[in-house]
Amino acid sequence: MFTADLCTQITPRHTIDFIKASSYEGTESTGKVELTLAPKCEIAGRHILLVEDIVDTGGTISTLRAHFEAAGAASVATATLLDKVARR
Repeated sequence: MFTADLCTQITPRHTIDFIKASSYEGTESTGKVELTLAPKCEIAGRHILLVEDIVDTGGTISTLRAHFEAAGAASVATATLLDKVARR
């Protein structure tokens, strides 16, 4: 629902794609981020908005940001529903 609401507020034409990344086994972070579902659209030259439900330690989002920057994204920004700043 968060992503759907966010999309209604983004006025430029945009494309939605999904990725799956995880650094958790159960309730504990492994410290290793795995991208288990890659995006289907081309990244190079695009402005990327990563939408995350919960940012905990920030490790996953930092790794994803670096991944998309390395793939040639024009910019990478993050929107999150819940930011656990105390964990960083």
